[in-house]
Amino acid sequence: MSRRINPPRRVRRKLHHDYYSGADVESTITASSTTDDGITVREPSRSEPVSERPLKFIVALDFGTTNTSVSYIKFNPENPPDTVHGANIRSIRSWPDSASDQNDTNDYNANVPSESWYREGEYIWGYSVQRRMRKLSSSEFKSCQDVIKFSKLLLNDQGHSLNKLRKQLRRLNKSVHDVIRDYLIQVFAHTKKELIEQENFSDACAVELVICIPAGWSFAAQRDMQMIMWDVAERVDFGKKDFEPFIIHEPEAAAAHLLENMDPSDALMGKNIAPREGEVFIICDAGGGTVDAITYRVTQVNPYRFEEVVKPAGRACGSTLINDKMFQEAAERLRGNPFLEATNVSKEYLIQQYISRTFESDIKKGFTYEQYIGKQQDKIHIPIVGLRRDDEKDIGENSFYITSERMALHFKKSIEGTVELLKQQKENAEVVDDVAKIILAGGFSSSDALQKRIQEEFTGVDIITPKKRDTATIVSHGAVFRALNKEAGPQRKIMASWGVLQDESYIPGRYKAHDLSEYITTGTLDSEPYATNVIQWLIKRNKKLGKQVSFKTTLSQHFDIGEDWEVRQKLYASLEFVRDHYHFEHPFNARKWEKEKLNLPNSKIFLPILTHFTLRSDAEVAGVVVANLNSYRDSGTIQPKISIADKEYYSVEYEIVLEVDGRNMKAKLYYPPGQIYYKLDCKEKSKMCNTKLHQFLQHLPKCEHHVHLEGCLTPELMFTLAARNGVCLPNTEQRPEFTSPETLYERYEHFTSLDDFLSYYFIGMSVLQQQSDFEALAWEYFQMAHADGVHHAEVFFDPQEHINRGVPFETVVSGFVAGCQRAEQEYGMTAKLIMCFVKHLPASDAQKVFDLAVEGGHFESGAIHGIGASSSEVGPPKDMFKEIYQTAHSKGIRRTAHAGEEGDPTYIEAALEAYKSQRIDHGVRLIDSPRLMEQVARDEILLTVCPVSNVKLRGVDHISKVPIRAFLDAGVKFSINSDDPAYFGGFILHNYCSVQEAFDLSIEEWRTIAENSIHGSWVDHERKLELLQKVDDHIRAHHATTRIALNSIRHPHQLPVHKTLLAKMSASTTSAIPDRYKLIFFVPHDHVEPCKEAIFSTGAGSFPGGKYTKVCFQTPGTGQFLPGDGAMPNIGAVGVLEHVEEMKVEVLCLGRETMLNAVKALVKAHPYEEVAYEVYKLEDV
Repeated sequence: MSRRINPPRRVRRKLHHDYYSGADVESTITASSTTDDGITVREPSRSEPVSERPLKFIVALDFGTTNTSVSYIKFNPENPPDTVHGANIRSIRSWPDSASDQNDTNDYNANVPSESWYREGEYIWGYSVQRRMRKLSSSEFKSCQDVIKFSKLLLNDQGHSLNKLRKQLRRLNKSVHDVIRDYLIQVFAHTKKELIEQENFSDACAVELVICIPAGWSFAAQRDMQMIMWDVAERVDFGKKDFEPFIIHEPEAAAAHLLENMDPSDALMGKNIAPREGEVFIICDAGGGTVDAITYRVTQVNPYRFEEVVKPAGRACGSTLINDKMFQEAAERLRGNPFLEATNVSKEYLIQQYISRTFESDIKKGFTYEQYIGKQQDKIHIPIVGLRRDDEKDIGENSFYITSERMALHFKKSIEGTVELLKQQKENAEVVDDVAKIILAGGFSSSDALQKRIQEEFTGVDIITPKKRDTATIVSHGAVFRALNKEAGPQRKIMASWGVLQDESYIPGRYKAHDLSEYITTGTLDSEPYATNVIQWLIKRNKKLGKQVSFKTTLSQHFDIGEDWEVRQKLYASLEFVRDHYHFEHPFNARKWEKEKLNLPNSKIFLPILTHFTLRSDAEVAGVVVANLNSYRDSGTIQPKISIADKEYYSVEYEIVLEVDGRNMKAKLYYPPGQIYYKLDCKEKSKMCNTKLHQFLQHLPKCEHHVHLEGCLTPELMFTLAARNGVCLPNTEQRPEFTSPETLYERYEHFTSLDDFLSYYFIGMSVLQQQSDFEALAWEYFQMAHADGVHHAEVFFDPQEHINRGVPFETVVSGFVAGCQRAEQEYGMTAKLIMCFVKHLPASDAQKVFDLAVEGGHFESGAIHGIGASSSEVGPPKDMFKEIYQTAHSKGIRRTAHAGEEGDPTYIEAALEAYKSQRIDHGVRLIDSPRLMEQVARDEILLTVCPVSNVKLRGVDHISKVPIRAFLDAGVKFSINSDDPAYFGGFILHNYCSVQEAFDLSIEEWRTIAENSIHGSWVDHERKLELLQKVDDHIRAHHATTRIALNSIRHPHQLPVHKTLLAKMSASTTSAIPDRYKLIFFVPHDHVEPCKEAIFSTGAGSFPGGKYTKVCFQTPGTGQFLPGDGAMPNIGAVGVLEHVEEMKVEVLCLGRETMLNAVKALVKAHPYEEVAYEVYKLEDV
């Protein structure tokens, strides 16, 4: 956990806020968000009275360069539809002055032109623009220069192609935000009117808005569009009570619609229409302003699921470019024509009223591929009465000619630009796999010239385009469909990194990023050293994300006595590749964005980022989450701590969660941390859980080494996967316990033996069929483990059973690995897979599975971290997997084995001797052999004890019979674990609480258990040090919190004494003897003395009485290391295994500060690039 810094503070309470999408409040207290400009905005609680909402509407906007469409669906929010057919999604029609205005059933004009006109104080938009222009005389036509088209392009304009439009806006004194907002206000006002008249819409209805954006838009353009849409929805009073916009790329929306509504007639080339599982396809949305493309792989059909293969890209080569070219040609050819001078008619009027309208409605749509390649030569004439003949400019009497040759030139940039974009997508995709299909969508996709040019270029690829009648609303239709099926969204790469600003506890050598002395300061309240103003990046740019994922971190902020508990948490964003733990001004983070203030109302809470960023490079503040927690302070449930400088202060932990859903992100703050993930209330399971010690155990950092992922399959998930995969569970007439999850839970309470449990265990396994099933199972465990305080987990899985059911080995491994990676990404946990061999199946089966893992490189890659042996213990040979374990030992693969659960101590002995097992799983029968127990303690073999499991499987009749106390007294190292928690009714915290209730352990005994579990984990030394520090921090915090409470009841009959004085008295008595630490390090013989002198100079090596100094213990030995790529070894060379004669040195350090200074001095004096050292806190005896 990292400490939050204390910037100037302001305003309210428990909240979650969105920095990329809509705000969402799930608490009964007030939330607010603040910008760096000090603007604070209040958000009403969801507990405030709201009117009943009988209907919910999902409304999707496709704001196009040339045309705009709005589609929607309505439903009862209490009973949302499971499946939706395209016919259920409707579009807004009857746009003012459109051909459908008088006919609501007209299939045409389902979209409206993206045009507007500020004319003499009047605002004209959509179809009304052209209607009014047609009524103008030539003398009035000059005002048409103020008609605004293509405004959408300005949101992401990177060049000078729109200078004319920018000048037009300056002349009107309007910004791009003004013109888009004003236009969309009219669009949504009409939408609201239609929904009221046609669909019984009212202000009581909930509205979810979906915004479609081009694939090639920048990060800033996306945010600008979001903020405009918030303003629009608020001004129209359209859904602002539930305004949670969902962002989707236009080609993704088109794919969502097309994949579910394929028709054989859609094929232009090829016969295989619908994409099949595993196929890679490109979706191309060829619109008016831009052409966008994304490449996906189909991961599932019925319903379709797909993952992003190539990141989206776009080009400004849409069909409006053809119109621009035509306009430029016409203007050049008409210049100087005598007709214009004689009638005083402008060429702009002539082009608009005669040429452009005919060109757009007839000539452009009818342009063929044969005309494009010159195979067919045509000359089309547009009649303009009065036009004078000019043979040089190909103008006839009363006729303006357009040749197919000139048309081909106008089409070329748009067509070839689209082809080039598709070629780039295809080339990038084929690094991974062949492209099977190209799906065309958008208005430009109906062009015969474009379609046939693509067919010519991409032979061997199926080319598919929807029916022409679908093109107007295909994107907005698909957006509604995706919003209803958010879980169906593709995996994608995130385009920006997101992180939190914080202070991190400073331990010398822990992070290289911290070793910059100017950033290290001492906390003003707790007097501890910190690396200040560093950034932890929760989400890294280009990380591939699933459909709905979240990332979290637990932070703390310190408050002085009497100070307001106001948390102000800054969020940072970056478009660059960034690194954790560096100061925000470090070169890895310090390059700035250019800012341009946005003129938005101060009442916004939708985006607390009231700044438009033109992204130039790197990290900048993206927003501030503000929460006032004074009510928790005033409740008296949180006690102050006492610093090493004898100062009282409060330390408040909270959780920041970034939730990503497609293109949307929400930032949330939770207090206290962990509450949203904790599903089971263990207070009903143990009396001890009603005491304050429960909180200590819940947040005590844990390592779990003995949990079977298949044993985490809850009945709810079992029934869900069985239905999804068509798996028949046992007949309820013969097996009534399978009637419901509740009846199955009831049966789980009455296992009679290990074999009875295993029979249900293997039935549950049968529902696991697809990779996503295994990922969902792993994720279900990690959510619970995280809520229970697990920081590191080594989890078992049983591939033999799955393979025997016909499930491929790679399906199992890849699913579980995905779950582990998600836990690491979202929770910061380290998670390792251990492959178990089951003893009730032949050893030859286990050998095959082991060979698959070796040949697949899973041990070498770290996907599988070790091997184990499980299931029925008594019966099979004790050494049945001896050959596999010998091979694993020779390859350096980690090894553990179940033993001593049912079987006597000889099973443990066999595992140690035959398997060379480094850990023993269960091992409770070790108590029956004092000789073996002494050996296990001496060799520091970790037992992975599962107390609740031992009771459930009748190994013991009560938790108190598990030899916890005997192991502690004998020095046997063990960890406490959950085994098969879904079947035994208790995850790891329940095991901890049950042990505490049975044995009444001291805090220091819990420290021993926690630290032993860390030392017995299969993680690197740096991670162990990090976890040990977390345990120490947690226990120090607990002692500081309880010290005052103990003093307050020690002499209940004396006169009251001020609690600060009592705290000082307690601090003085407990700090008389400082904490003692043992520092152990390894150093080459020729550097022993310089390193010793360096640490002795800090005061290390002194005994408490002060009579002895420079005290240490030395042991010679041989060190081994292999420098890898990027290493700069002081001894040896990269890629060469090196052996060095070294000295192991042990030194006593009195006090934490002395220890920290000693480590810092050691790191500085040591010759190695990375120093090997260990620190242990010693107990007082």
